[in-house]
Amino acid sequence: MQVIDAPGAVTLELIDLSRQADPEDRARRVVDQQTQAPFDVAQGSPLRALLIRLGSEDHILQIVIHHIAADGWSKAVLFGELGALYPAFADDRPSPLPELPVQYGDFAEWQRSWLQGGAPGARARLLDGSATRGPHGARAGRAIGRARPWRACAERGCARRSPGR
Repeated sequence: MQVIDAPGAVTLELIDLSRQADPEDRARRVVDQQTQAPFDVAQGSPLRALLIRLGSEDHILQIVIHHIAADGWSKAVLFGELGALYPAFADDRPSPLPELPVQYGDFAEWQRSWLQGGAPGARARLLDGSATRGPHGARAGRAIGRARPWRACAERGCARRSPGR
C-alpha cells in the first residue's frame, strides 16, 4: 500500500563556513557526510536540504532525496527546474516555467484507472520499463541517484552558483 504524506515544509539547514580557514575542504566533508547519512523514512522526511555558505556570494545547495521519494527521471526534472528558476529569481524575474497542464493527483487518478484495465497490456509495459520511457522510447538521462565526486561536479559548476554568474 502506498502512503503519501500531506504536503509540508522542507527544512533548509544552513551551515556557515565563511569564517573557516579552508571552507571548501570543510564543505566537501559536510557534503560527503550528508550524502552517506541514512534516512529514517518511518520517522522523518525522505528529503534533506542543506545550504552551505562559503562566502557572502558563494553557497552550495545540497539536496539529498531517498529513492523511495523520487526516481532518477523525477530528480532530473527537479534539478532542471531549479536550474531554470535560480537565475530568474536571482535577477528578480518571474518563473520561466510554464503552468502545469495537469496536477499530480489528476494524473494519479488517470493512471490508476489505466492500470485497472483502461489499456490492454498497461501492467506489462509498466513492469518491463517501456512505460517509463520518454519520447521515441528513449530512457531518462544518466542516473542521478548516486553520489557524484565533488571535484567533477565543482569543475562543471553544477555544485556552486552565484547570482549574476
